[in-house]
Amino acid sequence: MSKLFVFHGADSKTGVSMLAQSAAELIAGEKREKRVLLVNLQGRYGAAYTGFVGENVEGLRHYLDNRLLNREEVLAGCRCTENLYVIGGVATIGEERYYQPEMSSYLLSELRDEFDLILADSGSEIDNGLALGSLIMGDELILTLTQQEGVLKRLEKLTPLYRKLDLAFTLWVCNRFEEGDPYSREYLCRRLNIPQESLFTAAETQEGRRAEAEARTLLAYRSRAYEADLLNLSNEILRRAGEGPIEKQRKKRWKSFI
Repeated sequence: MSKLFVFHGADSKTGVSMLAQSAAELIAGEKREKRVLLVNLQGRYGAAYTGFVGENVEGLRHYLDNRLLNREEVLAGCRCTENLYVIGGVATIGEERYYQPEMSSYLLSELRDEFDLILADSGSEIDNGLALGSLIMGDELILTLTQQEGVLKRLEKLTPLYRKLDLAFTLWVCNRFEEGDPYSREYLCRRLNIPQESLFTAAETQEGRRAEAEARTLLAYRSRAYEADLLNLSNEILRRAGEGPIEKQRKKRWKSFI
């Protein structure tokens, strides 16, 4: 049974943080009996779409480096709602170079038994220590991409490196997906050798900048297409985690609880 799902981007600005946080928010909101952790393991703070300010990796650096993590203190500091916990990433520019893969591996191994589900945002830089450690530890690796040619070319160049590092992605998400684009689902699956059932989409919306400015996920803006796509992705995550699906979206207007 999978518990740790790691999101990674084929390139920058493919929406890794938005997708990871949206899935965590949706699952925690609909599965109130489950404890869900969203952890940012990259070279940036990561939590751009939440107003929550709690524990972060930079604040834990000394404890991670010396293997002295206090679980109770971490849980108290990162509790965002009744069942959703959020750990931010590295807040200071340039500090990311001081983190080794073993530090994120240690953090995840220490917190694994505290949660029913862990979603990790590993950004898009494979040479980042925190990101690499989380990818190595992940039960399921989720790669985000877009329909842009530049993103696909970068992914094709990186694929041999992923294989060398023995990183096997089990789910793919084409973010900002537009129906009618020549780079259709069928084309992407064929070109990238992705099984049809493993490629998910997240519909394009016009609220990206607004979401970042208002510190919310796109779920707050009630795009039916985006909600439906995130529901499909979240249910696949739950299925692989051995949990029951979210039956349907709430009929009332979505209110972000972060």
